[in-house]
Amino acid sequence: MAESLMTSFISGIIALVLSLVLIPYFNTIAETEFIFQDLLKTANLAYLGIVVILVGFVAGLFPSLILSSIKIANTIRGVMSTKYGNTAMRKVLVAFQFMATLTIIASTIIVYRQLKYIQTKDLGFDQEHLIVVDINSGTARSNFQRFKNEFIRHPSIEEVAVSSRVPGEWKNIDQIAIKPRRSNQVDSSLAYCFAFDEDVIPTLDLNLLEGRNFSGNAASDSTAIIINESAAVALGLQEPLGSQITIDEVPYPMEVVG
Repeated sequence: MAESLMTSFISGIIALVLSLVLIPYFNTIAETEFIFQDLLKTANLAYLGIVVILVGFVAGLFPSLILSSIKIANTIRGVMSTKYGNTAMRKVLVAFQFMATLTIIASTIIVYRQLKYIQTKDLGFDQEHLIVVDINSGTARSNFQRFKNEFIRHPSIEEVAVSSRVPGEWKNIDQIAIKPRRSNQVDSSLAYCFAFDEDVIPTLDLNLLEGRNFSGNAASDSTAIIINESAAVALGLQEPLGSQITIDEVPYPMEVVG
């Protein structure tokens, strides 16, 4: 048991050294900013210590049971107990180690490919040099135009836009039930919905395939809606522009303008 704990302790030291060497490479691959000093925090060292002790104890438990079960007299006479030393148990342990190794290798490959996908996927908007200001006050939200006016006065700020949510939002995104007006479609389709002003499209550098952006006129935009390609396909709209869309709980139809 002591030998197993010592091996686990040495492995923990090697892991820390490898972390020190490999963190810069990991930060490059994952586009993160981890520093080695974070690993040396009390909580992390305590966690590492628990893992080292647990791994050493579990790894040393089985051989300890085998050795403690052997009677010296039987050993001298060449008679060994097979209570813990049968080949079936050894095969199970070897198979478990092999399965664990394959799992770790497969997980590493999957995580690496997911990171590459995240880093290279075209999100459809420009996410560089953007700051999201989360406003949780209802009073402040009702006066968003004053916020916009103050922000845009700052010389370092080029554009300001207001939206109910942003792409990649961590909060729940509202869903609405929609269907084409004057169609034979009975069931509505669920769609994620963003409410935003006329400055969101240029600020995020979104590309409209057809139609126009919101005009900024509250009266003319009160029944205007902009949909994406997926929504047009889901609604079966061959010519989306000018189509009338019915939204549940909205008493009037919305017109697709873009």
